[in-house]
Amino acid sequence: MATITIKPEREYLREIASKIKSGKYVIPVFQRDFVWKKEQVVDLFDSISKGYPIGSIILWKPEKNSMAFKAKDILTDKTQEVESPEFYVLDGRQRLTTFYGCVTKDENKNEKFKLAYNLERDCFEYTKGKKKDYLLELPDIYDTFSLLNCLQDILKNVTDKEKASKYIERAKLMNTRLQSYEIGEVMIENCSLNEAGTVFSRINSKGTDISKVSMLQAIYYKNDQSPLLSDELDRLIDSLGGYGFEKLKTDDVLNCCCRYIGKNFYDNNIMEEMIKTDITKFLPEIKQDITSAVKFLHEECGVISYKMLPYAKQLIGLTTFFKEVKNPNNTQLKEMKKWFFYTTVNQSFLNSSLNNVRTIFRQLDKYITGEAEYAIEYEKTIELPALDFRFSTQSALSNLLMITLVREYYKQTYNHNVAYCGHCKLLKDSSIGIVLYLTQNDKKEFAEALTNGFVISNLKKYGLTEELVDFWLNNELEKFKKQRNNLLIKAEVELLKEMGITVTIPNSNLIHYHLS
Repeated sequence: MATITIKPEREYLREIASKIKSGKYVIPVFQRDFVWKKEQVVDLFDSISKGYPIGSIILWKPEKNSMAFKAKDILTDKTQEVESPEFYVLDGRQRLTTFYGCVTKDENKNEKFKLAYNLERDCFEYTKGKKKDYLLELPDIYDTFSLLNCLQDILKNVTDKEKASKYIERAKLMNTRLQSYEIGEVMIENCSLNEAGTVFSRINSKGTDISKVSMLQAIYYKNDQSPLLSDELDRLIDSLGGYGFEKLKTDDVLNCCCRYIGKNFYDNNIMEEMIKTDITKFLPEIKQDITSAVKFLHEECGVISYKMLPYAKQLIGLTTFFKEVKNPNNTQLKEMKKWFFYTTVNQSFLNSSLNNVRTIFRQLDKYITGEAEYAIEYEKTIELPALDFRFSTQSALSNLLMITLVREYYKQTYNHNVAYCGHCKLLKDSSIGIVLYLTQNDKKEFAEALTNGFVISNLKKYGLTEELVDFWLNNELEKFKKQRNNLLIKAEVELLKEMGITVTIPNSNLIHYHLS
């Protein structure tokens, strides 16, 4: 039996594009369809143009006597017959499709691939059919011969010679960058697809940035009738759209799946463990339990959007709970709600060590199995953090503030049929000025209010009062900041008290205000 060989190489992207065109590199049928958005396409070319690394690709060379299987067309995803390809792409499909699609001339190609380079602004953008002297389509700037014709047109049509010279230099420089960009290739040879998948997982365990879904699909693939993990996960995530979780990340779902193979997401070499058991056979149960966890977050905790989830680890914990406790009683649900809010306000997973994560989840496991009375070792009181942080949907404290505003909205409107539709910042750098839009009508109403001087019948649903609005309109921002700070702190205290969590309020958190 031949020894498996793994060869790291570096190659020009233009050479890889040529091999894709000639059929030497192909996309296996178990790869997920092209799913990148336009923003990701722009980001890729921005990285390439600046010489930033975009990650390596992983290729598998079939054994000589193995029967070739079908492949996907790299641009359309249609299944097609292939003739003796040199390599199948195990990882890097989205990046390769993006590059190849954008630099290839084809009037009928996907709109995502119709990217242009703006010579005036020195950036990549979608032109929406605009024809300007300073806009060059990617195939024209990539192909040196096409570029020469474009440069002739610039000299002919741009009367400002200084500007024409700038355009020409930028176009030539971008052509050089696209033609000379190299990426890493890891070539796996002399092995079966299953063995290649195992190697794939070993590379991933060393810290290489590889798509876990692509890796597991390569490992689980058996034939054309095999369920594709990416498709199954996409369907699961799409089904969570009614709860605002349609942006849930596939890696978060995979971390939830670990318990179904008897492991924890924080265990060592977890990906090597996942390759031993095909998780696709657990997908019906996984879907049910993740849906129960998301529904609980949405309906019981006010997390009406994935963007409001303080920590993905909280979803993993709740999925674990619903996996083991199929029919929880009210006491158990109340405890899990308290666990969620306690780990949020305490910022339990903020830059937390692996030991801390293990401790939290082991205590949770003890509660789930009935060995412990509580889901976490609660402190008697927690110091409520001040609202002096910069607002970010990646911050647990920002998300607690958003959840609090959702709760205030519920109290004022009795409308629970809401969705996160964005927010407005009444103060530039402070979370104290945040206003949530929970319906499209809110967004429209608030935009009109900002233009017409705040004619809003129900200010309280936005966490505002008439006095606060007057302060803001009269540019008395310090007064606005003090009073809204106190209003929001009071609302957070009430929410946490309702969850059974006692907090202390340092003087610095409250300004000229006393909470009873």
